[in-house]
Amino acid sequence: MMVAVEIYKRMVAVKGITRKDIIQKFIDEVKLTKAGASTYYQLIKAKQAPPKK
Repeated sequence: MMVAVEIYKRMVAVKGITRKDIIQKFIDEVKLTKAGASTYYQLIKAKQAPPKK
């Protein structure tokens, strides 16, 4: 999960990167399945989002 978090942080900083791009990077580098990569994306995004007021 830590590798995926680092990939997510690195990629969201780049303008024009899509969810699909990040998921593909998870599949390629972390060796996740498409479903696993999608789940990781959602979990990481939720944790990285600023807290709601």
